[in-house]
Amino acid sequence: MRARLELRVFYDAPAFHCKRSVRILPLVCPSFEVKSERLEVFPPPDARLEDLDSWHNRRLRLFHRRIERELRLDLQIEASDFSAPIPVGLPNGLLKMPSRAVPFAPGLLEIGRSLRELSPPARARELNRRVFESLEYTAQTSERPSSAAKIWEQRCGCCADFAHVLLSLCRASGLAARYVAGFGPAPGALHAWVEVAYEGAWHAFDPTHGREAVGLYLPVATGRDFYDCAPHTGRFHGRGAHLELRCELHTESPPTCARSAQSFSSDNRTPNPPPLP
Repeated sequence: MRARLELRVFYDAPAFHCKRSVRILPLVCPSFEVKSERLEVFPPPDARLEDLDSWHNRRLRLFHRRIERELRLDLQIEASDFSAPIPVGLPNGLLKMPSRAVPFAPGLLEIGRSLRELSPPARARELNRRVFESLEYTAQTSERPSSAAKIWEQRCGCCADFAHVLLSLCRASGLAARYVAGFGPAPGALHAWVEVAYEGAWHAFDPTHGREAVGLYLPVATGRDFYDCAPHTGRFHGRGAHLELRCELHTESPPTCARSAQSFSSDNRTPNPPPLP
């Protein structure tokens, strides 16, 4: 499969001392193989560093002393299809606990606890089905998703909201579960789904589509919820700015990106990159 992501940050006026962290690079994962990866950044950063965050997500940090009007990132990936489950040892205990976007709301607690007698595989499948059938999909209208409690109350939300509700139900039922962000079967923004730990592995579920998340999926980040996996964060000195992000995942070759930019490839990473200012 081939994936492409375009991220644009538009500034209202020249911006200074711009520090950006992005989580858009594919995970190092045994369930798929990255055959090629090419990231172009314009304007070229004055410093850059790729490292792993506390959840072992690949994080690219960029520093620009000055950006006139626009920061552009173009990412192209070729990888094998995603195939779950992913082997796991003892899951992080935090993945059974509430988090910022995944509280234990009374209504969700009751449902989760009522299904504890089911086997873990049957429990995960049933909870995924309930979220899919209980919520109505709406496009994301804000940069930050709502909490699972609020989404369950209003019974509608975007893919991140579906994932947060499923996380709350799984954790309430005693299952360790983590949020996954990445490329999904529908074009547009990055997709979100859930991985549930049982029988020594992570099993992927897509509550937005009511199915297991295998095949045309490419994960770029995992964590407790959206806030551990946010694709873009940063700060700068200047006026306002707004972000546009679009991505697509398909089985045919995407159009070639012909913009002039500095390119970072998985084949030529600097072993010891300079620290950010």
